[in-house]
Amino acid sequence: AVWYQKHMCHHILPGMDTDWLDSLSNCFLIRNPKEVLLSLSKITDEVSLWSTGLPQQVRLMQDVSKSSGTTPPIIDSREILENPKGMLRLLCEQCGIDFSERMLSWEAGPRECDGIWGEHWYDSVWSSTGFAPYRPRSDELAPEHEAILELAMPLYEGMHRLRLAI
Repeated sequence: AVWYQKHMCHHILPGMDTDWLDSLSNCFLIRNPKEVLLSLSKITDEVSLWSTGLPQQVRLMQDVSKSSGTTPPIIDSREILENPKGMLRLLCEQCGIDFSERMLSWEAGPRECDGIWGEHWYDSVWSSTGFAPYRPRSDELAPEHEAILELAMPLYEGMHRLRLAI
């Protein structure tokens, strides 16, 4: 059986022990920081590099790479939306999991496992039954977030270079 857990890196505090990750198989989902910042700015006024979770994600990926001796699978959210079947097949192969067509669709609505954040974050997931096609964001980034984007892009690009690609 596979037990998948999604952890949000912005919850990792400085100095927090992450050694427990060594006993797990890890993979990382990345997203262009401009899209992250546009999403964050819709739900909070406290937007920062730290709140994107990207510095924490890079640190975790480096820690996992060091302890395992190999780069964990990294996938880009855009590429999953552009080719869900291909990317999930590749991810499953890298993780030693059998791919199933059932991974490509689901019933709409909330689930027991959504936790306390479901009602705040999962509206679009709850109304979906599968992967929506990727749509580039046309929104403009607020001027005060441009400096954050400048700091975030090299972190993202470093992980992006290591991502799984078809």
